[in-house]
Amino acid sequence: MHAGKIVTRTRELSGSSWARSISLSRWAPLHTMAPHHHDEPVLCLVVSGEYEENTRGRSTLHSVGHALFCPPYEAHSQKISRPGAQKLLIKPTASALEFLADQTRLSTAPCVRSMRFSGLAQRFISELQQEDAYAQMALDGLVLECFAQFGRALTTSAIPPWLMQARDFIESTTDYFTLDEMAQALGRHPAELAQAYKQAFHTSIAVHARESRIRRAAALLTKSERPIADIALECGFHDQAHFSRIFKQLMGVTPARFRSSG
Repeated sequence: MHAGKIVTRTRELSGSSWARSISLSRWAPLHTMAPHHHDEPVLCLVVSGEYEENTRGRSTLHSVGHALFCPPYEAHSQKISRPGAQKLLIKPTASALEFLADQTRLSTAPCVRSMRFSGLAQRFISELQQEDAYAQMALDGLVLECFAQFGRALTTSAIPPWLMQARDFIESTTDYFTLDEMAQALGRHPAELAQAYKQAFHTSIAVHARESRIRRAAALLTKSERPIADIALECGFHDQAHFSRIFKQLMGVTPARFRSSG
């Protein structure tokens, strides 16, 4: 547990199809967290206060009404504001993640803001304080409402199937491919593919492929003791030096440091 964190309430949701647990945590004013990662994905609602988060080289100020998804093994650092902060953390089940991943871009660590999330957070807190037989039923309903609101904000319904096919291919392979090869396989012009992909997913194909390989490597670093050089090769990098350089650019720490902090 982080020194500046106090978990004020946690509820395990046994038998739930959508969330394994919900917890409410309070963070001390001006507390700073060095780059770290979590082994499990989590959806966070900001209940009160605000904090600055750095991930993938970008800095974002999160405040009340923000809902953000943190993928597993995603390196990030945080600085809590002067008033401190409260967060509600929801750990989705595997089936919930599978459904959401089919509909949204979870791998990009998305963040949305709506005051509806503020209202939802307060209802979560109210139900977390209940001890009757209906508490889990009510919490399950709130989780569904929260995921639906989050998913709608990130909906990919306007993205054509061929672009979704391109995205799925990138996230499932470590093989080297060129833009021309992918465009030919999809029956599209390379320029059309590159432009449409960036417009739909807010990143380039090359950057997405790099991030996907690094996430796969991060999982292997955490779950195994295999040599870093072997993991680099398996994830599509030609040598350990190149892998380490890209890993640090995206994750904020070296592969060895990442493994030791897991």
